[in-house]
Amino acid sequence: MNIYEQWTYDALGKAGFAVFLPYKDRGVDCIVTRRNFTGLPKRVQIKGCRGYGSYGDYAWYSLNAAKVKSSTGITDFWIFVWPRTAARGQEPQFLIVPIMELVGRLGSYAAESGGRYFLDLAFKEPEHPGRIVDDRRGKTPWGPGDPWPIPPGSARDYTPYYNNWSSL
Repeated sequence: MNIYEQWTYDALGKAGFAVFLPYKDRGVDCIVTRRNFTGLPKRVQIKGCRGYGSYGDYAWYSLNAAKVKSSTGITDFWIFVWPRTAARGQEPQFLIVPIMELVGRLGSYAAESGGRYFLDLAFKEPEHPGRIVDDRRGKTPWGPGDPWPIPPGSARDYTPYYNNWSSL
């Protein structure tokens, strides 16, 4: 178990979920249910990355494209985790993305490179209220007066999944 999984299990518990760990690793890091056992259990894959930038505003992921595509029958959600610098140490950030949505989004804009998808997630809430997380892969970096070239609601806009535990 790594730190990203531990952060996720802790956040799931605080969000009202019971977390179950599989006996063998078969592409599922945990199975979650609501504590009152209403609803169906969800199979979750967790991907962690250390934060980049002065406050952990960026996270970079390299995903095996074949595994992403084949996980549609294995997992229900992928959770991306990265730390940001907070007043007291590091505060983990989470994207909770349904696997079918992830496959659809990556397929619509991300080119496979060497059999991999690359995500460059950027957290920019303070500078752009209401817009939280975008995939900046292949886009120019922010600079003074950057008009935020990724349109809201586009496939690269991951804001709806940011810390959205209710989607589970």
